Amino acid sequence: MILDRHHPIANLLWSISLFLIAYRCDAQWMEQTIELKSGWNSVYLEVEPFPAECSIQLLGLPVESVATYDPNSSPVEFIEDPSNLVPELPDWRFYFPKNDPRSFATNLYVFQAATPYLIKCSAPATWKVVGRPLHIPQNWKPNSYNLVGFPVDPDNPPTVESWFAPSTAHSPIDFWRLDSAGVWQKVNAVSTTTIEPGVAYWVYSNGESDYQGPLDIALPQGTELNYERGLVEQAIEVSNVSALSRSVTVRALNSTSPPDPTLPIKGGEVPLTYYGRKDSGQNTQFGFFDLPETVQIEPGELTPHLFQLAVDRTRMKDAPASAVFQSILEIKDDHGYRKRIGVLSRGRARDVEENAAKGVEGTADPATGLWVGSVSLNLVNDANLIPTTYTPTASPFEFRVMMHVGADGSVRLLNEAIQLWRDGTTKPDPNNPEIQIVDTPGRSVLLTPPVPPSLMGQVGTVLKPGTLRDGRPFARRISTAAYSLHDENGQPIAPEMTREGNFGEDGGKVQILLTIHDNDPVNPFHHQFHPQHRYLEPGEPGPDWTILWNMTFQFTSDPQDGLPAVGFGDTLVGGIFEQGLAGLAKDVIYAKGTFRLQRASPVPVLNDGF
Repeated sequence: MILDRHHPIANLLWSISLFLIAYRCDAQWMEQTIELKSGWNSVYLEVEPFPAECSIQLLGLPVESVATYDPNSSPVEFIEDPSNLVPELPDWRFYFPKNDPRSFATNLYVFQAATPYLIKCSAPATWKVVGRPLHIPQNWKPNSYNLVGFPVDPDNPPTVESWFAPSTAHSPIDFWRLDSAGVWQKVNAVSTTTIEPGVAYWVYSNGESDYQGPLDIALPQGTELNYERGLVEQAIEVSNVSALSRSVTVRALNSTSPPDPTLPIKGGEVPLTYYGRKDSGQNTQFGFFDLPETVQIEPGELTPHLFQLAVDRTRMKDAPASAVFQSILEIKDDHGYRKRIGVLSRGRARDVEENAAKGVEGTADPATGLWVGSVSLNLVNDANLIPTTYTPTASPFEFRVMMHVGADGSVRLLNEAIQLWRDGTTKPDPNNPEIQIVDTPGRSVLLTPPVPPSLMGQVGTVLKPGTLRDGRPFARRISTAAYSLHDENGQPIAPEMTREGNFGEDGGKVQILLTIHDNDPVNPFHHQFHPQHRYLEPGEPGPDWTILWNMTFQFTSDPQDGLPAVGFGDTLVGGIFEQGLAGLAKDVIYAKGTFRLQRASPVPVLNDGF
């Protein structure tokens, strides 16, 4: 059976689905206060209420009915007197309290953000709505009246004329507001009448319109800024579509506490930074700085202004792994525009459920995963002086390094890793055996030498390519030729490094004494094209060209290479690198430089736990 969207059952299912989505979503919260007067009220919700159910939100309030306009394809001629609203109107949805004789006609079950409502009350009341501020663009119905509200600053409300001045689709301005008697009145004094926040108005659109106000804001995705585990940076586009120069300020506001104990707890505010420049006398510094940030956006700019915002997870501490850091981002100008958008982010730590999906039971080190980066050597010691005396090189020498941090914090040096995908498993639903449900979820797998034969036998069956390239399955391979990892018998190894402190954190250190054996294929003293660097025949006497390579990685709180450091200390770490090479010359050769490592994969185990 196919249900029309206006069918009561369809409306109920649709409303319940919206409620469940809002309920399960990790969110950030603010309160909107709405003063309801006796009689009809025209309300514009700026937040997505929680809970969203009308009956729960209006509990204890003297509300007689709620109506919202839900237009179909035909234009609307609005009703000047809300008292004429009846449930039979095809483009309207209604809510009536359970004790109302008309409750059987209810087809409005949940409240939504960025939505206008007509609310009739039997007495004055204050409605405090706690919810999520979402960025939902206005969808104008062409050649029709639209019931809409606007993101305006209550401390500096714009006039109707100044708000709509940039829009040709709203010229001449046809703007109506609900008067104190509950009747819609056309506003003629548009140059002196101000737009109120949280109030809905009837506005006519002449033809197609995508007008969102004097400022047009575009998020990279969705209706809020959601910094997932591996996401550090996002850019908001802000366009000035008016003829006025606008001073636009972006700042982070505190989120209120979640309104229900079943929701993820608040771990703290999201530490947001923005990319910009700081001038100090003769010096100009570029980098990421704390909000707020104010910029002047001139009219007629060909490209939107980018507010490049990054989250600093190094400041997300002392919170449970399941907690969600939450804030409100406010974008405001000096001419009456104000938009608030929710911001949420997880910290570095992963909760037990997330770890289980990656093949780890219980807790895991926040730095778990594959780290890939490079070392840049620019200092070398003079063999005739003490080892601590370094001379700058003519140019840096760079090479790639790879490490893996296990769930227990152990660190291994790698020179190759292949990312595959392990299919999940299903099982019959205990309540409905004919339906299969997920037993163990699928997960990414990292294969490194030496791969157990039992695991290699699963490649192509249970283990499959983990990514797509040009639309075809592709197994991602990461490697480095800078060093060899073989034992004395020539077998591949993944040696464990010694660790002091925490990986990636200031003061932490990892170190390894790497042995490049005489019989190693990449030993620099054995080269098939040089007679003096050839392999010796069995039993043939000759020197032992074993090389010892001591590598030390000292983590610092700030990058040592002077490059931009978004996500430093989280998905990007680095610091000072030191090495000593014995066997290449009479004396140990010492060198020094910097290093950076980027997390390439969060998989906490190698070879799927074998």
